[in-house]
Amino acid sequence: MLFLTFNGSLQNSGIGVPHSWLVQTGAGEIGIGDTITNLAASPGGSVLIASRDKVSLLQGTSLDDFKLDLISDNIGAIPYTMQALTPQGSQDAVLFLDDAGVAQLNRTNAYGNYLGGYISDMARPVIDALQPKTIASLVYKGRKQYRVYGNDGSGIILCLIPTGQGVQTAITTIQYPHNVRCTFAGENAQKKDVVFFGDDNGFVYQMD
Repeated sequence: MLFLTFNGSLQNSGIGVPHSWLVQTGAGEIGIGDTITNLAASPGGSVLIASRDKVSLLQGTSLDDFKLDLISDNIGAIPYTMQALTPQGSQDAVLFLDDAGVAQLNRTNAYGNYLGGYISDMARPVIDALQPKTIASLVYKGRKQYRVYGNDGSGIILCLIPTGQGVQTAITTIQYPHNVRCTFAGENAQKKDVVFFGDDNGFVYQMD
């Protein structure tokens, strides 16, 4: 099914018919209680739902068995910054930008449960400068990178590097001569990762 959000309303299409929004086909609505800023797919077919002040997890396959659980009521996500990234040899992680920095949710062994924390303290001045300009993000899977872009071409690249003692975080900055407005990450016909952005003049650029 297709999910859309309007303010604090999470709406799902009919099951198997993403263009149908009729109750008869299984479409429905769930109130979140706060303006939704991000949606992200979670392992097992569940959906992470973020607002500016909390993160919730929706599990189930239809209105008959949907279950909404609060993951965190003290961490939220700036719009368009939530992305899933799985470092090699590590558990699934979801990254997003919050008021206090880059937050990370790690799925625990208990299905559907997450533990959260911040991983960007060493780059706090850079993160603070980017926050009010943030406009897009993406994950470059082949490089295990999480990228956040500002509306003036600035941005950060964060990489999670598995080590024998866990996962190490590395962060660097980027600056494009174009003002980013939207981003896309996917695969080309040769199954190689490609990343693009659109700028404020209507052009589309391939990065890297």
